[in-house]
Amino acid sequence: MRNRSILLAGLALLLIIVAPLVEAAGESGPNGQKSLVQTTPEKSKPEVIQPAPKNIKEKTAICVFLAWLWLLIGVLIYFLRLKIKEADRIFNLKFYSF
Repeated sequence: MRNRSILLAGLALLLIIVAPLVEAAGESGPNGQKSLVQTTPEKSKPEVIQPAPKNIKEKTAICVFLAWLWLLIGVLIYFLRLKIKEADRIFNLKFYSF
């Protein structure tokens, strides 16, 4: 059971890291270069600027940050579970009996 949960967590982590890289690779043109042809926006519509990473380096940095964040959360939950198990063990031994 424990190996299965570790495997699922690793698979989820891998998907978090690899999915943006595959998406970024699909944006390039047929020769591996981004297309330079852009359509001109109509003057009646205001241009909507959405904050996003500019290149693959920034996208990768964001993915690595999120992966480390989730890994840290997982490790903290693991240590919390160990502490709870230890507290239950001490309680069952009646170590602090009053």
